[in-house]
Amino acid sequence: MEFSSQRSIHGHSDKGKGKMKQKHSQSLDCKEHKQNHNTFIHVMAKYNVKSPYLLPIPVKISRLLPEATVPVVLTCRNRNWMTSYTGADTNKRFDVTGWRNFATDNMLKEGDGSFFELMEWSIKLIKFKVHILDGDLPPEELFMKCDTGTTSDAPINIE
Repeated sequence: MEFSSQRSIHGHSDKGKGKMKQKHSQSLDCKEHKQNHNTFIHVMAKYNVKSPYLLPIPVKISRLLPEATVPVVLTCRNRNWMTSYTGADTNKRFDVTGWRNFATDNMLKEGDGSFFELMEWSIKLIKFKVHILDGDLPPEELFMKCDTGTTSDAPINIE
């Protein structure tokens, strides 16, 4: 089964140098996700969606980001939420207030999955696109009975 979202990464050669560059286009399937190091998936735990509302940022992402407190825009379902990234702390994470607003506005609960895609980053601003997967999705057997999501020609779109 292959899943798609609104972006994908496709490699193309760099003028005979044998290196691969990443070019953004319109769909991302699970096979290609492993090539994109600017994403992470997180399954919500109690501490993510209730007090203390903490969301740690994985090392593979935090090593790309500044060691400073930087404003963050989280975009999900055509809306934006402001928070900040605490990169100067030992535990790299989003600030509690901004993350709490995002989590409560999107009614996140324990077991929900989120796919975070780092879109832009600098010392002045960080932007993530977030896709939320409800933890109450039907069992996999129900997906196997539908025509979408079984091939890359008939993807399940997440937005």
